Amino acid sequence: MTTPRLDELFTEAHLLTLGQIVPKVVTILPGSLLPRIKEAVEARNHLAHGFWFERVHLAMTSEGTRQLIASLTARTDAFRKLAGEIEACSAPYFERFGITDAMLQEAYNEALAGEDSPPARAKRRPTKKRKELVVAAYIVPCGDAGGSTLVFQTDDDELWQLCDVGLGWTAYGQVARDWRPAGLLEGALPAHINPRPTVEAPWTYEIVFKHGITLLVRPGVGPDQFRYSVRRADV
Repeated sequence: MTTPRLDELFTEAHLLTLGQIVPKVVTILPGSLLPRIKEAVEARNHLAHGFWFERVHLAMTSEGTRQLIASLTARTDAFRKLAGEIEACSAPYFERFGITDAMLQEAYNEALAGEDSPPARAKRRPTKKRKELVVAAYIVPCGDAGGSTLVFQTDDDELWQLCDVGLGWTAYGQVARDWRPAGLLEGALPAHINPRPTVEAPWTYEIVFKHGITLLVRPGVGPDQFRYSVRRADV
């Protein structure tokens, strides 16, 4: 998975509610945790929307206040226990993507301090629901070993690169002078394409351009590598 793709996913996750996140983790977390996570979502929603409406009167007396404190403490303990179990299950994924304990602790401290989260990037995300007009494709040099990547430009000047599920965000902000037009897509552009085609597995998909020209993406030799080629209808 590319770093810009992670950036895209983190930005998307930042915009989700807790209830929207749960369906996205059903294949990652143990099934035994899912009922408790759903209960936690319901408890959180009740705290946000109904708890004080139903119990604010208890704050009028010392005994009622003690009941409120006991109820909230019990829920806090349950949330913390569940969070600890989720973090333990998530540790291998954090390690895989280079997210350290120090980074998590820093984010936790910022949240406790009430610091504002950075705003979501003002950048459009490719979706299955919208076809995109791609007007150019470039071979872009990257890395110190003479490598390159394929970057696409849309009619509204968005820049996207290949990722594990189709086209995704890129770290590049604008076309540079040393970018070369991608000759392998000669005659294929401009074209309306589906930027998020059907994906059989990560890095395994096809993007259809005009004149029967199809970009084939397949996994590479290493775990973080991929390869691409072009199939023409007349071949």
